[in-house]
Amino acid sequence: MLPPTLLACAAGHIHWLSLVIFFLGIISLHGLPTDPPLIFSYDDTTPFPDAIKCFTCDSRKTNQECNDKAYDGFCPQGTKYCYTEHHLNSLSGDSVLVHKLCATNGECTPNSVGCSDFTPQQFDTKKCISCCEGSKCNEAVPTNSSTAIFTTITPYSHGTLLQSSRLFTSLCLVLSTMLVRGWLWCM
Repeated sequence: MLPPTLLACAAGHIHWLSLVIFFLGIISLHGLPTDPPLIFSYDDTTPFPDAIKCFTCDSRKTNQECNDKAYDGFCPQGTKYCYTEHHLNSLSGDSVLVHKLCATNGECTPNSVGCSDFTPQQFDTKKCISCCEGSKCNEAVPTNSSTAIFTTITPYSHGTLLQSSRLFTSLCLVLSTMLVRGWLWCM
């Protein structure tokens, strides 16, 4: 059994420790986004919020031809990315085929981009795919693994940080309550 003065001292430290943990939990919530960051203001001329435009074309021989003949309209609702597929001669680097479209979350992921050395039809052809978020972000075509990438404006998995921070806050609050009530010191 501990002397009463030592018990009183330990109880005082427990309360301070629980306050520190409690405030850590509160501070961890400060500054967390509740909504994705606002990058562009909503334009009244767009058909819906977050509407984007992409350069779109089907099977053009060059990027210039694709961009010149691209439809200048908004992407359908539910699309978030601009997808670009570029087939090029792996020896000369010349374009063979350019295909651009508006894409959904399922069509554009970090795993769907990159370059492959050849296509089954032509062994000297390389195929590069890129995806980007934002209006007309696909003006250029990918030509190598440095440009065949997935780029976003908003975080790709936005909910993960917020969920883990809420879990941390909940754990801090539970732990501080247990310390104040003395449940941890009775074990």
